Amino acid sequence: MTFHPINNAHAISEMVVHFAFVPPFNSETLNTLLSLKDELKADFPKSNELKHVSFTIDANTQKQVVEQTIGGITLERYNTNGTPSWVINITNENISIHCLSYTRWENVWAETCKYLEKIFKKIDGTANFLQGFGLQYTDKFVFEEDKPYSPGALFKTNSNYLNANSFDCGDRWHCNSGWFEKLDTSRCLHQLNIDNSQVLLEGKMQLVSTILHNAVVLREPSEQFNLSLDKDAHLNTAFQQLHIKNKAMLSNLLNEEMANRIQLKS
Repeated sequence: MTFHPINNAHAISEMVVHFAFVPPFNSETLNTLLSLKDELKADFPKSNELKHVSFTIDANTQKQVVEQTIGGITLERYNTNGTPSWVINITNENISIHCLSYTRWENVWAETCKYLEKIFKKIDGTANFLQGFGLQYTDKFVFEEDKPYSPGALFKTNSNYLNANSFDCGDRWHCNSGWFEKLDTSRCLHQLNIDNSQVLLEGKMQLVSTILHNAVVLREPSEQFNLSLDKDAHLNTAFQQLHIKNKAMLSNLLNEEMANRIQLKS
């Protein structure tokens, strides 16, 4: 095998769950969300408040007026080597939780829900409602430079998600695609970006195949998403389905040897 998963047992460098709300959070709601930096301090020791800065010119005095407003907050946890482990980003209309120390879906999703429940409690009862949500995975596979390059060593030559030209243009290429499908009563947009390029890794440039798959569930006009994360709630069920769809996509994309190595079928 001429490729290996970036984390050996698996290839996931980052998992992101993300949520879009409308209308944008007002200053009162944002102030309430800022209190998370104290509530979650044990898990996220570092925090950074985001500011929106606007510049206007006073019509009478012609002087520049600078106004700062709350823009959101970032909460961070780091590994012992200084690299980020978990990050929460909150802006005036978007919330995302990033796991950069992935283990297994069940464990990561359970920890994610622990943080989401605290976040959603701050939004419950406001005028904001959930417009859409998604699950994004970034998988990376490192090429072993001492062997001849062959995309077939990682990908299926008959994959539905690869252009045939990808196998005939050397070791630098990318292939991007997108499609819709139904997810229960909602629309789900899949965005798949596959990139084969040189990346700085462990202090040196290495050839890496990066697979970014973002699955976004969009609210239909007649729908209303509930923020409950209970076992049988719509959000929990939808994220379980999105996780399964990511594995199905990778099973179609990766060859059998790599699929078995990262235990896609387990």
